[in-house]
Amino acid sequence: MIRILLLALSVFSLGSTADVRINELKWRPELITKESILANYENMTPDEPPLFSDIPQLVFLSNFTERDYPYAEKNAKRIEYVSFSWFLVGPQYDEYETKMDNVRFIGDQFINQTLIQNLRKANSNIKIVPRFQFTKFAPGIAESFVRDELLVQRSARTIVNFCHEHGFDGAVIAWGALLSKVVTFDEDDLHSVDLYRNMLETLEQVGNVIRKNGLIAIFAMQPPFTGNNLESLESETEIFLLPPQFCHKMMDSYDFVNVWLDDESTRPINRQYFHDRFLEKIMKFYNYSPKLFIGIIFYGYELPLDAYLRGENGFEWKPIGGERFLEILKKDDAILTFNEVNKEHELTSESANAFILYPSLTQLEYRLAHIKQHPGVGLGIWAYGNGLPYFTNLL
Repeated sequence: MIRILLLALSVFSLGSTADVRINELKWRPELITKESILANYENMTPDEPPLFSDIPQLVFLSNFTERDYPYAEKNAKRIEYVSFSWFLVGPQYDEYETKMDNVRFIGDQFINQTLIQNLRKANSNIKIVPRFQFTKFAPGIAESFVRDELLVQRSARTIVNFCHEHGFDGAVIAWGALLSKVVTFDEDDLHSVDLYRNMLETLEQVGNVIRKNGLIAIFAMQPPFTGNNLESLESETEIFLLPPQFCHKMMDSYDFVNVWLDDESTRPINRQYFHDRFLEKIMKFYNYSPKLFIGIIFYGYELPLDAYLRGENGFEWKPIGGERFLEILKKDDAILTFNEVNKEHELTSESANAFILYPSLTQLEYRLAHIKQHPGVGLGIWAYGNGLPYFTNLL
């Protein structure tokens, strides 16, 4: 776990933003019922104007969800960036297997040239930006990697060459796993400070090399600060999970930064603090930059209903897709309600012992309306095919 806890004066108390009122949405809570969902969820309308037409989209597709590719192909003309696959990045060793001399990629068997051709046929301006996830580094190797500038440069060029070879337009760099193995930040520990500086320089180099070679560089990261309690949203001070300098340097070195709202620090156990205030705080921290993508998910979470009603914290929320949501929704005793505080729908079924949080048109429109207030800020969507088909009609 990354241990970076910096207490700093907040550079962003929440400013005045035009209120987004639930009762003024097109998809008001009372319009989202069991009956309306079951009657309309399959109605994908890619040839009709979306509800929001000016929010850039970065869509992440999974290799393992069968609906991801068809959804993207049908809606390609509305999408600016598609990250159709991810590659696990690890060290490549020299001929003696003693020293790292480059990086290697796992997952090239998932490259789908047919998908790429179909997307480009539907939208000649669409950009293909697969995800490179640095997960295959042992802690010692990770530390030596970020300290070797020449190795970093060589590795970045390898990513560039791989993208050019396969006709990609850029890369999404996901560094969280490597970051957690390297950085344990303590401002009183000179080794820690030096290592953090090396990591920051490494990330800057990777982004700059990608961009200098005519490709799009996108950095994907967790929220820069905690959103797990009311105090952290309203306080004049802030507990940063990542130093502010780190976050702003990534904005300088990459074309775009995708910040996930749904991160480990914002899992459903803390969902009551995780709506417009947290979203607004992230956007303001990045000065509402047009280089910012707000990352959301199209899947939901399930918890045993009896455990939820008892207020137990020991149970793990189980990620679920649209099929599971519909399975429970169709049960005779299923009850769908809207939580005014959390700004989301809740689904319960006693016979299935299920308590489910899953996106709805109301919840998604509410967030998109907040984002739309700041022209240029984009939306990153994870698990595109786990959403209900009519979610794609929103943008």
